[in-house]
Amino acid sequence: MISLRRLICHLLSLITRRKHVKPFRVWALLELIRNTGGDERELWGLLRVYKSYYPDIIVDDTAIPRRRATYFFKHPDQEWTAHMKSLQERAANSAPRISPEGFQAIRRDGVKRSRIEVVIPVPKTSRVRRGFTSLEELTNVRDFVKKLDKIELPNQIASALMEPLSQKFLLLVQNKEALQRMESWLTNFFEDELDQLREENTLSEELGFVLDSLVRYVRYTKAFPGSVDKFLQHYLPVWDGTSHRAAVLKLLEYVPLSDDTFRQYFLHLENAILDNTMESKSLVLQYYTTLIRRYGSILRSKTSVDQALDLVSVVQRAELMSLTLMECPATCGTHPVKDSRPSSLPVMQFYTQLAELYVHAPTNPLIRLNTPPPESVYLLIFTPVLSHMSLMSNVIAIYKSSFEQSLATTASAGDAPRQPYADAVVSSLNGYVLDICNLLWRNRGLNDDEPNALGCLVRSDVVELLTEYIQEVGEDLAKKGKNGGIYRLRLASIFSLSHHAALCGMSAMCFRNLESIAGKDGQEILARLTWPVTQKALNALHKAGGIKVDWQEYRLKMLEWLDKHGSEGISRLMRNSMMTLRQG
Repeated sequence: MISLRRLICHLLSLITRRKHVKPFRVWALLELIRNTGGDERELWGLLRVYKSYYPDIIVDDTAIPRRRATYFFKHPDQEWTAHMKSLQERAANSAPRISPEGFQAIRRDGVKRSRIEVVIPVPKTSRVRRGFTSLEELTNVRDFVKKLDKIELPNQIASALMEPLSQKFLLLVQNKEALQRMESWLTNFFEDELDQLREENTLSEELGFVLDSLVRYVRYTKAFPGSVDKFLQHYLPVWDGTSHRAAVLKLLEYVPLSDDTFRQYFLHLENAILDNTMESKSLVLQYYTTLIRRYGSILRSKTSVDQALDLVSVVQRAELMSLTLMECPATCGTHPVKDSRPSSLPVMQFYTQLAELYVHAPTNPLIRLNTPPPESVYLLIFTPVLSHMSLMSNVIAIYKSSFEQSLATTASAGDAPRQPYADAVVSSLNGYVLDICNLLWRNRGLNDDEPNALGCLVRSDVVELLTEYIQEVGEDLAKKGKNGGIYRLRLASIFSLSHHAALCGMSAMCFRNLESIAGKDGQEILARLTWPVTQKALNALHKAGGIKVDWQEYRLKMLEWLDKHGSEGISRLMRNSMMTLRQG
């Protein structure tokens, strides 16, 4: 029996749970310790397991010899244990990380943690009242739900920063004491970091680990601790813009919006990150986009009028940043970068996100529509990138539809009062729509003679110079005799569906497809179109023995071709704006 005592005590320490700790077992264990003179470490180890469940009832700390206090059971074959541990560590490093089961606390006591990770305590509950349980003892969702109101708080509530089960518990019970303890722990930690920053002009390595853990905690609980808010207000003015950048930006997505948000956060954020490079401007714009996405979802739930008013200022700031980004040359900055994405990509992501929010404006008076700066609209419409041009056309189409529905909708008695939109706002949007239709559909590009037309903000003297230049180029082409004088360039149509730099390739493919279909149908084709499509060119093609397609039919086929190839935005804007297409 004596030879098996160590192994039996080790086995009991592994399988013992709170329900197994009975008075007669405790009495028997204490009696056995007394009979052996307290010299057998295995018995003291098992007693410590019992004490972890009932620390006040079993024995005081002074009764356990200090030389035994740190005793852990050891395997009889130490060489085998060391080899097994090395194999487990090798497998853990090579295997992909698998998220733990969501309703079971992670046992980290047996896992060696790094020097940085130990800053966040492990979940451990020392004092559990009779009839209650601890988070460590829960093994499945059924136990969690059944015992939700009988769960004791762990010793260190800060362990919730790492443990999903603790986060679920705090989210569901909304325990004020627990939240206060979390605030207190974070406050002390951040105060130490700020003191170290002031005294040594450096931050500890643990800060990054805590910030990353806070990101997961805040995203899950949707709660922004006041201690984090206070820390960021003190940290951002002295932030270098690179240290823990990802975590800082993710936490800033949850800052409360108010009249002081720009002064407290945005100003310091831009000062720290912006360095006159395209990459830094893209990063700030992406932050504003995520912020709008988050608070847009809050507005869609119709919960806060104050946030609606504050979000307008965020949108305006982001629009200014997007315009600044598009005006930044692709080569601006002193450091070469491998990522050569166009500067308009984050701008399009921003406006696409904004359009998704504005779709809900007609039914939600908390969402206020705002027209983009004209410079941004025209820069994206003149872009040679078809996807960006189509996306911007889709954004303008959504704006137009949302404005029309909002102006036609009267708020019901239960809704918040809807503030009317200024005439200048509506007129500016109408100007964008008319200018784009003149460019792509009506062959009246840069025309400002019509009501609401802005002429794409191109001055009349510039239009005259461009007209003269285009005429000279067209005359030179005609003199070469390549098209028999049929094809001539005109400034008004040089940005149309068949001439635009982003559309001319698609136009050629579309018309080649029409000719191919006609050939398969048995039509004899004696001539093919070899220059951009115009009404005059279509007539000449038919006379020369080519396919017969009128101008209106070609444009409709072109819209269908764009839809088929994933560029629905242009078609959507044309069909929502042109009366002839609406009637058709």
